[in-house]
Amino acid sequence: MFQYRRLPLTFIMIMLVACSAGVAAPETLDDLLFDQFDDDGPAVVLLVDAPASVTEIETIGLADIDADQPVRPDDRFRIGSASKTFTATVILQMVEEGRFDLDDPISRYVSPVVMGNIENADTATIRQLLNMTSGIFDYLGNDDFWFEVEDNPTHQWTAGEVILYADGEESYFATGDDWEYSNTNYILLELLINALGSSYGQEVENRIAGPLGLTETYVEHYDSRPGGTIHSYESAGGGWNDVRDINDGTGLADGGIITTAEELGIFISALVEGDLLSPEMQSEMEDFVISGGEGYGLGLSTLSTDWGDLYGHDGATAGFASEMWYHPDEQVTIIVLYGSEDLQESSPDIIEGALAYVLDR
Repeated sequence: MFQYRRLPLTFIMIMLVACSAGVAAPETLDDLLFDQFDDDGPAVVLLVDAPASVTEIETIGLADIDADQPVRPDDRFRIGSASKTFTATVILQMVEEGRFDLDDPISRYVSPVVMGNIENADTATIRQLLNMTSGIFDYLGNDDFWFEVEDNPTHQWTAGEVILYADGEESYFATGDDWEYSNTNYILLELLINALGSSYGQEVENRIAGPLGLTETYVEHYDSRPGGTIHSYESAGGGWNDVRDINDGTGLADGGIITTAEELGIFISALVEGDLLSPEMQSEMEDFVISGGEGYGLGLSTLSTDWGDLYGHDGATAGFASEMWYHPDEQVTIIVLYGSEDLQESSPDIIEGALAYVLDR
């Protein structure tokens, strides 16, 4: 059964804390990549940007293994759940405009006909959807969804379709009582945007990509660019299976962004530095609840390292994986884009090595 979209956030956080002590600074970022990855395997792009000292993008691996095509620094990747930070930014800008309040129940705006019989959807607030305290069941936890992906791997899913896989499922806990990662929360936020007469793709373009000049950043299925993305892979029998064309819910507000390493770095640094939100909404986004020793705010998480906390998010979808992090004190941006989520287990070493490269020089 296909299950290409996974959510490694908590795992990566735990591993990063466990592996962080005593990481030596690599001589070069190339060394860091070649210590972890094969040059004939799936693509990896690493961006490290510390404006006062270092701005580098390094690559390893192949954008297309069958064609023996090396990845380029400006190639596009799906970024999976790192898209949630884009979604949260859109929602918080709408709050600032008075379109709705963070503590409004989502049921005030999204029709019960659309939401169906989803436990907690009648009481969950927009804030609780954003910070994963709604308790609403994650539709990706329903095996029936993955059976359907296996039977119809290229089906183009809509928010209204995927949310049906949370219909009738038991909630994790009463709203506000705990924390549990659930993609359904962000599908409901997409339905909120729709209920207000817009689309997720349009809002990302108008509020983020356009103002920041991100010409290679877009929501899949809402928009497209010539050439699309690189190929993505999963490990199979000592080789690699191309899974780029398998649709595990791509194009939605829980994981629908396509972009490049450079443009993802521009976004996360602009966001954390306060260029996209008012001070009030920035404070709301950075109101972190605790999950597994780390913080999760409104679509933004923290990651503890030897050099202090990073702000950002990670993600995985259809074989792709991403790491998007910014150090607010040191103003260091670290972006890692993978052409296989099987490679993401190296993220602790890559992130710590990149920080050491910049801050221990």
